[in-house]
Formats: sequence, C-alpha cells, structure tokens
Amino acid sequence: MKRLSFALTVLCSLALAKDASYFPLQAGNQWQYQCTRGCSVAETVTMEVIGTAMTAAPDGSPYYILRGFVKDYWVRMVDSARLMARDPDGGTEEKLWYDFAAADNEEFPTSVHPCNVIAKITSKQYPYSGALSDFAALRIEYPYTSCNLQGLVEEIFVPGIGLGRRTDLFPGSRTYDLIYARINGQSFKPQSEFGFALALDRIVYSIGIPGTNTAVTARITLNNSTPDALQLSFPSNPYDLEIRDYRGETVYLWSEGRVFPPVVTQLDLSPGEHSYLIAIPLETDFSRQWPPGTYTIEARLNVLAPSTYSARIGFEIRWSR
Repeated sequence: MKRLSFALTVLCSLALAKDASYFPLQAGNQWQYQCTRGCSVAETVTMEVIGTAMTAAPDGSPYYILRGFVKDYWVRMVDSARLMARDPDGGTEEKLWYDFAAADNEEFPTSVHPCNVIAKITSKQYPYSGALSDFAALRIEYPYTSCNLQGLVEEIFVPGIGLGRRTDLFPGSRTYDLIYARINGQSFKPQSEFGFALALDRIVYSIGIPGTNTAVTARITLNNSTPDALQLSFPSNPYDLEIRDYRGETVYLWSEGRVFPPVVTQLDLSPGEHSYLIAIPLETDFSRQWPPGTYTIEARLNVLAPSTYSARIGFEIRWSR
C-alpha cells in the first residue's frame, strides 16, 4: 500500500446527526482510498486514528494521533468545527487545517498542505457519488497554490462517513475516492462488493466450566453485491469446515462420518448473500481430544466449477480457572 502525502479530511459523527462532525476522532477510525483518476488504480491510501498523544492541548483536551501522511500528526477539533493540527516534531504551535463552519465561498487560512494557504467551502449540499453511495456533501476548494503544479485542488466530505474524495496536483490531476471506512466501530463498505468470509462467535473459548456447554459457532458467508451474475453448483456436500492444531494436524472435519443425499444443488447470487451456520461442541469428548492451545479453522465451499472459495482464521481453547 503506497503512502502519499495525502491531505486527509475525514468527517462524521457516525449517525448522520444534526450537527455532524466532519472529522471523527476516535481511536481505531480508519479510511481507505483508491486512485480513480490520474494515477494507477493500484495506488491506495489508508488514514487512521491510532490513539491519543501523551501530551494534551493547551486547554487540556486530548490530541489524537493521525497516521497516513508522510508522518504522524496530532489533531483535535475546536468548537466542533475547526480542525487544528500540530507537528509533534515541530514545536508546540497549532495550525488550522479546516474550518467547517466557514460560510460558503468565504476564504479561510489552511496549512493542511504546504502548497496551499487558502481554502473555501463552495457548497454544503454538493452532489457526490462514490463507492459507498450518493450523498449531499461538503466541498472544499483550494483556489491558490504556492508551488509549481503541486497542491490540493478539492476535497469532498460526506456527513456521517468521512472524506469522500480528494483531488491534488502532483504534477497532474490525481483523484482518490473513499472505498471503505470504519468509524467508531461501524464499517461502511462499497455498494458493489464480492466476498467469501468465515466468522466465529469468539476468539477464546473456555472449557471445563460446570453447567456449561461451550461450542465454537462458525458462520460461512458468500456475498455478491456487484452487478455481475453468479451461479454456483454444489455436490451433495456444499461446504466443509476443518480445524487444525498448532502442528497443522487435522483434529476435526465437519463432513467426516456424515451422509449426504446424492443431489447437485444450485445457488444463484445475482446479486445476493448466502450463509451456512455450524456449531461444534467443545464440552463432550472434544475437551479431552483438543487440549488447550491455539487452533486454525478453515471453511471451504465445494463448488463444482473450477473456482476456490476458502477462508481461514485462528482461535484459542483455554481451561477455565
């Protein structure tokens, strides 16, 4: 993933609130961007809030550490509208990056990019269409640049999600669009996406607790929200689940010992989503067969076409104390 000097501007208070914050500052917030014009589609940028700084702001409020630029910056929101930033290696001075409360077409000073000193909001109802959906957004324009063919051109902010688009000169016009966001624990994914996933209900399972019946609950999900058709054919056993111990030896195979009807099933996901749920008890003979330790669980779809669908994650078993 290529790191760029990508002037971030992320917004949202998550729930499309009346006074949506245009830069949500919670540790773990993340925004992923992909180049959509003027550069290789392989170029991506990830911005994230990785935590809070040990040093507080002059008024005692915390600085949040923003990663994704050439270096980390400390940022905070003032009066719920002005984003201030500080270079932790450049002294104690704070500089204004964004004034989201500025009136339309009213210029305000900015230091978000070294080649731009002036910015202005041109619209708070800008029609923006991106990978996540269509929105009425806030658009910031950068009318001047002090560098030769470098600097920001525009940034578009989607209330409740984040920075939707950023265009700069490097040289030439490059555009990056938001393709995924995680804000305060909630994920925002593209409208068009295809994937196969395995999910467990826990990371650590405790056994040996009197009166309990511990089980690993696994969910296998195939999702197609793209405009492309997907039809799959399965044999009598459409899926399987295998668990291996830390040595890589198989200790459990869901299909082992089961009898399946000799039929071929069809699944049409054009578009659509389909899930399989499997529960694996740990409180029978498995508590003796599987000692405490780390394990790997792998899910597979047994499609008849020459396609492979598999996913693998790890979990741990512990004796209760």
